[in-house]
Amino acid sequence: KNHKDFTAAADEAKQQNRIVVIDMTASWCPPCREMDRRVWVDESLTTWLRDYAIPVQIDVDENEDTARKFNIEAMPTIIVYDANRDIELGRQVGYMEAPALLAWLNLMQQQKAFIIQPPDKNHEPPAADESNNDH
Repeated sequence: KNHKDFTAAADEAKQQNRIVVIDMTASWCPPCREMDRRVWVDESLTTWLRDYAIPVQIDVDENEDTARKFNIEAMPTIIVYDANRDIELGRQVGYMEAPALLAWLNLMQQQKAFIIQPPDKNHEPPAADESNNDH
């Protein structure tokens, strides 16, 4: 868990073309504390986050604007966000064990890859559509 600031995390994610994994938490939230103790420290999860994501932990009481931006109603809420397109790919509300969280994150990562990429500037434009030649 490195970042505490959403904007900084999103900027870094854009530069590295990674997803942002946002842990919306609160100091008074027992399942959040439990996830900090048992889940976020899980080695398979920390490795995955290091390889694919920019993780950010947001305390909803300290960052009310970010909590409002994402319409947070309960903690913990874990959000996968694609900074390049400024879209939320998905969210989970409530405590999750590491294996379930990891499986879901993998799914979100694949979903990011499936979203149509903007055209690659290095390739030729597609050939003109021949089908509507009404001379």
